[in-house]
Amino acid sequence: MAGVGTAYPADYSDTYSGPEYTSQEGRTALAATMAGATAARPLGGISGVRPGTPNVASATPGTWTVTPFGGYIDLETSASNGGYFFSFLSNSTGTVSAAEGSARVDLLYVQIADTNTGDSTTVAPRVILDYQKGAAGAGVPTLTAARAFVIAQINVPATGGGSPTITWVAPYCAAAGGTVDFNTKAQLDLWTTAKPGQSAFVIADNSEYVWTGAAWVKASLVDDSGVAALTLSNSWVPYGSGGFAVPSRRKLNGRVELFGMMKSGTALTTVDTLPVGWRPLATRQFITPSNTGAAVFNILNTGVIQVAAYTTGGNNTNVSLDGIGFIAEA
Repeated sequence: MAGVGTAYPADYSDTYSGPEYTSQEGRTALAATMAGATAARPLGGISGVRPGTPNVASATPGTWTVTPFGGYIDLETSASNGGYFFSFLSNSTGTVSAAEGSARVDLLYVQIADTNTGDSTTVAPRVILDYQKGAAGAGVPTLTAARAFVIAQINVPATGGGSPTITWVAPYCAAAGGTVDFNTKAQLDLWTTAKPGQSAFVIADNSEYVWTGAAWVKASLVDDSGVAALTLSNSWVPYGSGGFAVPSRRKLNGRVELFGMMKSGTALTTVDTLPVGWRPLATRQFITPSNTGAAVFNILNTGVIQVAAYTTGGNNTNVSLDGIGFIAEA
């Protein structure tokens, strides 16, 4: 075993005046302080190291070292178990397996063990820092330890290739309601149970994102813009009767919506052009009501709105924009 940290809380008994808590009661009471609760784990949170923790791992031929750090881990099987705060108070060290004929990636990971939760360990609550050797020439291995998360990859060059290097990949925990840090956008996109309005920061992008309820959108693209009329062109004009709305746009929590009714324009020409921050990454297509048929709309990644075609019965006598909506990505 390479390193053992303290897991909190282990016991909240008050000898003198109460109240008294079991370990599980103490953990679940503290769940209110942590971000990441879900319907499946309402007393849990996001496992990771303390936000702002730098790369605390290093490696030389034959030895890895991790300096003190702390965090939170919620990886026991039971959803009612609660998470554990942990800390490593001194350096942890261990052996890096010898280099081989091809480059290899090894893992350093944090693991929770608690005999009281039936996780097949035989120890009181503790957090273990340990090492997993990868396979030569096989890239980044899958972590095999249960109830664990990876904090660093040790990049071991082929024999004669020099010293190992470290890639710091630890996830980050966060307080309830706080901004959650992620190393990459791909890691962020795996979190789909956030509450609308939750913010996150992606280190690789140096950008803040907001969860709209459907997708993670860069905060710079999130806007409650109110309603603005489209600037119609190419003979398109508001329908102007029957109480239909003037062709308009709005953006709320990163989602662009178009609505209203227009007429008399020319197909395959520009109706209006959406500004930067209101555009999809790739062309989106929508079908909306038109006369006794339908119209096919294209929303280009350049922001251009155009009527691309009509179905039988559809024509420019009246064309609705109602139902056109998408996440702003560009």
